[in-house]
Parts: sequence; structure tokens; C-alpha cells
Amino acid sequence: MSYLFQKIEWKKMILILLIIGIAFHAMPLTAGIIVAYFLSPISLFLTNRLKIPRIFSTLLTLFLFCLIAAASASIFLTLTWLQIKDTIYLLQQGTLLDSPTSNQILSALDRQLILYMEKIQTTIPSILSEIPTKFFEFVLFCFALFFSLYESFRNRYWIFDFFPRKIKKEALFFFQKSTSLLTIFVKIETQLLLVTFVVLSTGFLIIGFHSPLQASSLITLADLIPFIGTGMILFPMIVYFILIDSKMIAIYLTCLYCILIIIRQLLENYLWANSVHTRPIITFFIGAASIIFFGIYGLILSPIFLATYYHFTSNNER
Repeated sequence: MSYLFQKIEWKKMILILLIIGIAFHAMPLTAGIIVAYFLSPISLFLTNRLKIPRIFSTLLTLFLFCLIAAASASIFLTLTWLQIKDTIYLLQQGTLLDSPTSNQILSALDRQLILYMEKIQTTIPSILSEIPTKFFEFVLFCFALFFSLYESFRNRYWIFDFFPRKIKKEALFFFQKSTSLLTIFVKIETQLLLVTFVVLSTGFLIIGFHSPLQASSLITLADLIPFIGTGMILFPMIVYFILIDSKMIAIYLTCLYCILIIIRQLLENYLWANSVHTRPIITFFIGAASIIFFGIYGLILSPIFLATYYHFTSNNER
């Protein structure tokens, strides 16, 4: 009897994974449905509390989401451009640190910039050819987001009305568990980003960096990149100060990076242990495997795989 139960469970699981595969290949629609699930409380608030008609509250929620996304991208690009411009200016003036090596590094940067510009010119035709496809995907995402938000007034889990009845309960469980884990992940990452910004800002102020808050903001945003994080910017900075014979600054930055890593690791272990009551190493490996196999979409799919892991481990414990 137990073997038959396990066989049925595996059949349901295969069907659920098949649906996930289909959703992965229709990512603009899937992303619109998932984003609408998290934004639906906003449209419900606009309708129930502010008495705005459903159609207008849905459009307003969609507009606010696009506005915040565009503003976030604009802030990131502005910070990046300002930091690059300030760094190049200081190198040209020799005020970042006075050394003949600065001119050599600046010349190398100029050569690399020319190479990148030539590479961009050769890839412009392929980029232009992808614009209609990307625009079409964006339109699909917006339509999926709009209709999903509107359907959420009736039922926040409306998409599961179209699932086969025999797996509807299990699919809903995995979705609820995955969205719960994704919410926990966002909360923990937000706290870690805030701690990263405070530690970097304090360290840069002590060292006496030019525009410490601006540099801290950019490095903190880089911390969102999986497996790279702050080291993507701090390591080249350390190497640069070693090359221009400013070893004390390099030592200060190395100590700052070590302190940041220790604080983040301790805090991350504490937050994950108190949130999902599991070891962070399990979460790391599942998230890493998801990103390796599915790319950037693995960030969305990893909570689903984590929920699957919890489901089977809890069944085995019983």
C-alpha cells in the first residue's frame, strides 16, 4: 500500500514538474502571473479602502510597478555612470593617489574602452534584431500582469482553477510554500543589503574615500549578483591600490571585506535558521543548482525546488 502511495505521489510530482517546465518556456506570462500575486494586495487596498473601481486600481497598480522598476533601473545606471566618471576624472587628475602607475592604468582602461566600443558596434545589428522579440515579451508580460491582477479580485489563486483536479491540491501547496520562501528570501536579502551598505559606508568614511556613500550604494547593488557580490568591485580596487604601491589602503580594504563577509555570514545563518529552520548550506546548494541549470530564472524557480525538498524530507520524517 505504501509503495502504491509513493507511486501515485511520484506521478503527481512528474506532472507538476512538467507544468513547471511549460511555465519556464512561457516565462513572460509566468512572470506576469507571479508578480500579480505579490501586487494583488495593493490593488485590493485601492479598491476596498479608497473605493477606486477595479479596472482603474488594476491600471494604477500596473503603472506604479512599471514606474518603480524604471526608477530603480535609472538609479542604478546613474550611480554606475557617476562612479565611473568620478574614477576616470580622479585618475586623469592624479588625485585618487599620486603615482606613475595611475597613467598606465588609465591607458589600459582607454584601450579596453576602445575594444568594448568596437565590440558593441559589431553586436548592434544582433541587438536591434532582438528588440521586436523583447518588446513582444514585455507586452505579453504587461497583459499577463494586468489580467492576473484583475482576476485576483475574485481569487488570488485563480490560475489553479485551470490545473488538473488530481494535482490541484499539491500544486497549490507547492505554490504557497514557494511564495512563502520567496518572501522570506526577499526580506533576508533586504536586511543583508542594508547591513552591507552600513558597513561599507562606515569603512569608506574611515579610510577617507571620495564619495563614500555613492561608492557604497553601487557596491551594495552589486551584492545582488549571485556568487559574485561585493567582491566583483572590491577585489579590483584592492589590486589597483597594490599596483600603485598604496599597500595600506589595500590592507584596509582587505580587512573591510573580511569584516563584511564575517558579519554577513553570521547574520545570514541566523536569519535563515530562524526563518525556515534549516541549514543555510541546503538553501545555498539548491539556489546555486537552480541558477546553473536555468540561469537568471533560477532565482524564481529555486523556491519551488526548495519547497519540493521540504515536502519530501518532511514526509520521510513522518
